[in-house]
Amino acid sequence: MITNQHEAMIQGDFEKYMHHLREQKHNFDFEAFGAFATSLLNFYVGSSSITLSEKPDASLYLIKLYNLGIGNIIDQEDIQILSKLITEDVTLDYSVLKPIFH
Repeated sequence: MITNQHEAMIQGDFEKYMHHLREQKHNFDFEAFGAFATSLLNFYVGSSSITLSEKPDASLYLIKLYNLGIGNIIDQEDIQILSKLITEDVTLDYSVLKPIFH
């Protein structure tokens, strides 16, 4: 289970990334979200910001933020499937995360 502090960290980084994309006039389509989500969560695990056991809950929270931003068009069953895929992906692309560190 993730804490309120974890949620604030995830939401803050998500908002920074969204702000960057708006400034660059890029779309935040599902492919871009997947690359961001997997890299962010794997970075968090690698830096001990979250534990591996917290990663599934963090993934769910991040997907819910994304879903809210796109008008809640992803149903609960698909949210669970997406969360599992993101949780199992070990990709960490620092170039995707660069905007949240500025």
